[in-house]
Amino acid sequence: MKYTRPRAQLFYSLLTIVLTTTLTVSIFAGPLEDLHEANTSEERLDLDLVYQVFNDAILTHLTLDPALDELRDIAENAEVSDRTRAKSYLSMAHLYWRYGHFDSAIEVADKAIELVETTDGTLLKARLLDAQGLRGDAVEWYQKTLELTQLPEEQKFIRIRLAMIDVQPTNV
Repeated sequence: MKYTRPRAQLFYSLLTIVLTTTLTVSIFAGPLEDLHEANTSEERLDLDLVYQVFNDAILTHLTLDPALDELRDIAENAEVSDRTRAKSYLSMAHLYWRYGHFDSAIEVADKAIELVETTDGTLLKARLLDAQGLRGDAVEWYQKTLELTQLPEEQKFIRIRLAMIDVQPTNV
């Protein structure tokens, strides 16, 4: 009888470990899993999914770290296509930006652009620089994006941003 208690404790300990691991893995399974799948496609970065991952991570789980870690694992995996890796870095950059970490956002956006220069990457870099008040640098990246994009609404947005950057406070 004295040996049943340690076995029961061992059983409960193992059960707790299995449940904790399963819950941790499944916590971010929804939106993050969808984002991983979307990032493997040839389509543009799905910003709605990135925002869903952000909202889920912050509002539900109070942290971005597990989502960022998973995206980083894919982005740094040399066995994954460069496009998928770049989209994972861009997803991270958007998460950092929304969280207010501009330096980290620019750092991972640069890594994405080094892998594959895409419209999503150049536009994000332009917007990050613009948001930090680095207008001269932002103009260069907006112009690169204007050359890359085929979307009329995006072209219009970029032209408006370029025009607004051109306006000096003394002109108003």
